[in-house]
Amino acid sequence: MKSIVKTNLNRRRGAALVEGVVALAMIIMGTVGAVLLLVNVGMSMYYKQKLGFIASEAAMYGAVLAGNDDIEVRGAEIARALLKAMGFNPARCDVKVAEIEVDGKPGIQVTIITDLKMFGKGDILPISMNIQDSAVAIRGTMPDTLIWFRRNPQVSGYLLPVIKVPPNGPGSLGLPVIAK
Repeated sequence: MKSIVKTNLNRRRGAALVEGVVALAMIIMGTVGAVLLLVNVGMSMYYKQKLGFIASEAAMYGAVLAGNDDIEVRGAEIARALLKAMGFNPARCDVKVAEIEVDGKPGIQVTIITDLKMFGKGDILPISMNIQDSAVAIRGTMPDTLIWFRRNPQVSGYLLPVIKVPPNGPGSLGLPVIAK
């Protein structure tokens, strides 16, 4: 009788041990999966921010180019140079530069699409993810002249752009005019 009770008790302890090991394995796999997901989300947010900066800089560069330059070619060249300088592989990035119209004014739109490799095997999480960002810069008129004001020999001077005053005066723009 004692041997039967002892055998049942050993079986229960063995089943509890197996159940505990399986639960621990599930907790470890869940923790590893959560850490991989967290790392991938953080990494994709970081690279998305870098792409936004590159697209913005390339759009601003294209907006200030002279009218006789090929904006699409020069904008794509500067975007690829910035991609390389900021650690991206330009061969894996697709850069699109287009001239658009924003509220009746000419603008430049730069769109960058890249394939970001993710951490993990691909069983649960994807192996790669497409990230894209776009930026627009409005082409404006640059001032024709800059005036240099010297304040003091010990203090550096500053530049002020000279723009054309509207025919009806500066108040006709609808902006407040502050005279000192």
